[in-house]
Amino acid sequence: DAVEEVNKLTVVSKEASQKLEKAKDNLKKIAEEKSGAIYLKAEELVPCRNDLGESPVWSQRENKLYWVDIQGKKLWYWDPSSSPREARSLYDQSTIIANAIKI
Repeated sequence: DAVEEVNKLTVVSKEASQKLEKAKDNLKKIAEEKSGAIYLKAEELVPCRNDLGESPVWSQRENKLYWVDIQGKKLWYWDPSSSPREARSLYDQSTIIANAIKI
């Protein structure tokens, strides 16, 4: 029956696709190991929609992460223990945190 043949081909196609993806992953791992390259994946930690977030600085005294949104003219900080994030407006564009606060 034609429908059964199509179903069999679909199953074989899915299995082949899965094997191909697994082989690609294995080849990528081997290439990374041989090249000595380290690949990192970035994840958004604090959703804040910065225009250009730069210059992260950790304040051990305050247990907060500070950074500037250069184009947005804001100083941001985040407290990981309570998770709030806040921003303060800056008069002008600052490119480094030392221009904005005293640590």
